Amino acid sequence: MNILEMKEKMQYLNTNLTHNQKKYINYRSFENFIFHFEKLNDSRKIKVKGLLNEYFEAIDQMNFNFDGKTGLELAIKYLYPLEEIYASDLGFKEDMSIRRVIVFGVLADSILFIIGMLKFVYYIPIVTLILFGRRLFLIKAKREKKVYGIFY
Repeated sequence: MNILEMKEKMQYLNTNLTHNQKKYINYRSFENFIFHFEKLNDSRKIKVKGLLNEYFEAIDQMNFNFDGKTGLELAIKYLYPLEEIYASDLGFKEDMSIRRVIVFGVLADSILFIIGMLKFVYYIPIVTLILFGRRLFLIKAKREKKVYGIFY
């Protein structure tokens, strides 16, 4: 499958899948990968094209039966290898949901509080603030379609 056929396949999936189905196949991540495919150097294009073809074959074999487990399997097998290439070559950034920011931020700040490290910054939830700040910087990357993430 060439890149034009992949773009057509993404449009087909966009019109025929529900929001949850798109989430489980990491639709927006792969849409962004295909959008920026031509910017990769030739040696990377070969590997990326192979992974994208395998990804579309896997989706076709699932026959629109997607769930969280299959989404995680797709991410491990195809999203993670592609994210390394796109992040290093084109500056892609990983999306982090608000829920993850809050959970990880509060958890990390709680640990810092318990061990007494937050008193050095006047009990400001520093990790949570850093994660929210990182999320704000993703706005530019989203406009440029340079974002990936599991269930994104």
